[in-house]
Amino acid sequence: MAENWDDKSDDTQPMSSLETHALLAQLESEALERVFTLPSVINKLDLSLNGGTQDFDTLWDNPHYVKFPCSSRNTYRLRTDPTNYLSKWQLICTSLASEMSSSRDLENCILSYSPSFVGQWTFGSLHDFCAEIPPETTFWSVTLPFIARLAQNIEHLFSSPIPLLRSQISAELTFSHEQCASLIANMFFCTFPQRSCNSPHAGHGTGAYENFPNVNFNTLYATNENVKRPNRRVQKLQCLVYYFETLAKEGIPSGKVSFRRSYIDDEPEAPLSLSVSVSSPKLGSITVGVSGSGVSTTTGAVKSPQWTLSTSPLLQPDLRVQGTIEDDGNSCWQADFANMMIGGGVIGAGCVQEEIRFVINPECLVSRLICEKMSPNEAVLIIGPQRYSKYSGYRDTFAWSGHYDDSKAKRDSKGRIMTYITAIDAVSFPAMQAHRQFSRHYVHRELNKAYVGFMPSYDDLEISSLASSATPSSSAFSVSASPSTTIKREDSTAKWPIATGHWGCGAFNGDKHLKAIVQWMAASEAGRTLRYFAFGDEQFNQRFNDVVIRCLALKLSVGDLMQYTLSYRPGPKRNLFAWILHCLSKIRK
Repeated sequence: MAENWDDKSDDTQPMSSLETHALLAQLESEALERVFTLPSVINKLDLSLNGGTQDFDTLWDNPHYVKFPCSSRNTYRLRTDPTNYLSKWQLICTSLASEMSSSRDLENCILSYSPSFVGQWTFGSLHDFCAEIPPETTFWSVTLPFIARLAQNIEHLFSSPIPLLRSQISAELTFSHEQCASLIANMFFCTFPQRSCNSPHAGHGTGAYENFPNVNFNTLYATNENVKRPNRRVQKLQCLVYYFETLAKEGIPSGKVSFRRSYIDDEPEAPLSLSVSVSSPKLGSITVGVSGSGVSTTTGAVKSPQWTLSTSPLLQPDLRVQGTIEDDGNSCWQADFANMMIGGGVIGAGCVQEEIRFVINPECLVSRLICEKMSPNEAVLIIGPQRYSKYSGYRDTFAWSGHYDDSKAKRDSKGRIMTYITAIDAVSFPAMQAHRQFSRHYVHRELNKAYVGFMPSYDDLEISSLASSATPSSSAFSVSASPSTTIKREDSTAKWPIATGHWGCGAFNGDKHLKAIVQWMAASEAGRTLRYFAFGDEQFNQRFNDVVIRCLALKLSVGDLMQYTLSYRPGPKRNLFAWILHCLSKIRK
């Protein structure tokens, strides 16, 4: 690619003189050492302990809790007797106990307790899937009755409703594998109240769940929108049904899965409380006074780094042309190229990186039940979801390709499989506006998003009791300010690399060169190395490696690379890698 750099162009975002002086002072000072700080209080609730008094009714109207289908408040009325409220859960259990031997039976079962959606919901993909079931299969005689029993068992597996992971609250919920299976079984039978796509009270609507994803599988069963294209829903259903089939044959594993929501304060991090005198050949003697703890005193949230002033060293990444995040990201935090509504189109027609990950690791679907739409400063970490399926292809070529044995995977002290999936959503740009992603605003946004998703674990922090103290008018979680906790470098999970790739570079029109640099900076700032998969793009991998070699040879910091990134302007014969190499070629060692 020809380079066309105009050195005289004022098309840059130079640092102010104050920023320049401060940066030089920090770069030349050996007294400033890197410190990791995280909030010392995180709300945790282990629902697998299943303690307390069973009560699904008191918090029914509380917007901070999941509405359970087994609540006595979940009612319906007959047209012939509109004044009499009947138990919908009893109707659901009666329907699930009935014998089903065809896809029409399954459709009629679901519609029997969802009469308002008759004529609205279509089941074309469900019928297509069932048409491919071999005659000798045990789906109708074993697997489907097993799913029905799992769904009905929800009232025995939980003692109280599940608190929602709301925006701007750092919190963690833990479930047993059996609890996850029961929740997914209820999604399969579309029993969750107000959690269907065309419900006025559900996601994308105007009700209690308008900022939450839909969870009921009615959209997964829907008729394929384009009959000329392969039916992606059928292959996703194959993965999910195989999950239940495996549980029915091999039993439900004894272990746990955790879902953690984290956020950072969008305001830049205040530097450390320190006063340093620096003698610079160019600037003379300078005294730099800085203060702050790196943690908000009002929310306990981690502060956004001062990216242009960061002295954090760039860490050597592991660049790989071939491989996939889920197959070759062992002992890594594995990036989920998420939608702000976690799971994206997994229970619809979507079939890219996030949707595929959610059907081969089905327990990830529970995050849709509890996670509110992510804000720009938030990420969701899923710890311990077991993988059940192999696959081939992508988008229209995606296909289930057999059993994946994850049963012998190493587990941590809490019984969770050592799989960490960090969900970070990139900004989506219309094709004609893709150049906007290089602006300071969007570069900062993506850096903060990646940074909060890459922050190390803090499993040793305080657990707060949630359900016992909540009232119908209060949030399930409460956040209190407290001193920061230092994250030690020897922490095992904090050492794990970040396995990632071309984040947000498909339908979201992200620039893969920019996203690679952003993730490299964010991971280095978080003290993590990067394992970057180029998904077969050998030329990209080589150019990225050229940038890495040059930056490390010059011992550049995150702040240095940030400056070069912000000074870049896209052009028809330009890319960010070439621009950075062009700038670095002018620096003397």
